[in-house]
Amino acid sequence: MAIIIRIEAETKHYARITKWHIQRALRWITAEDLQGLGCIRILDHESADPQASTQPPYLRGFVYLGHYYRKSDARLPEIHVFTKDLYYAIPKFLALSPIVTLEVATTIAHEVAHHLIELGHLSVASSTSTKTSLDGRKPNPQEEAADSYAAAVVTRMLQTPYYKFGKIMATGLSNIYFRLGLAAHKNANFKEAASLHYRAYIIDRDNDAAGQCYLRDREDMLSKTPSSLTDAERLWIYHRRAARR
Repeated sequence: MAIIIRIEAETKHYARITKWHIQRALRWITAEDLQGLGCIRILDHESADPQASTQPPYLRGFVYLGHYYRKSDARLPEIHVFTKDLYYAIPKFLALSPIVTLEVATTIAHEVAHHLIELGHLSVASSTSTKTSLDGRKPNPQEEAADSYAAAVVTRMLQTPYYKFGKIMATGLSNIYFRLGLAAHKNANFKEAASLHYRAYIIDRDNDAAGQCYLRDREDMLSKTPSSLTDAERLWIYHRRAARR
């Protein structure tokens, strides 16, 4: 059964390319799982966080590339994709590569899983993990279920040579960013190191070393004297941390 999902763009930042990637990614998601979704909306940033547009992702910490919005009185459920964050680690010449399609598929599938959980069509088991995520979040059964669903979609994609090559490209690019980040940290350029290690981790979530280095770089970036951050950047980070406590 074919399910037609509207794709609406509210940004000019890679909007047409992102729509193309979404269309390709949707081919790998079971059509029945898309039932009840109103649309997939392409935006610059998370609309619920207007300050997101004022700072680059590596200053904000680990970010989500998409979000599922439940049904409301005014609209059907929607999935939002954020292009400023999605393409942050992607060189322009790779914007049409399978690297991006895999990242889009991971994001869309994760949010589709949240849609299925909301409808009661995807079971959520009690978490058996005791490991916190790199950003300090405790295990969340719904997030684990959504991650598993997305991983299954990507695993199917990786059975094809095209997407397998995309995964190899992503791993290689991540390693390049990672090594450049190590060099920047060695030279005490912690802001550049944080940016590079953030890119390395976002483009390849299996690169835990890059994620750990990013957290270290971020702390060094904040404590370095004199700081490479602007006053506005430092205030934003400290206020964001205070709000989470």
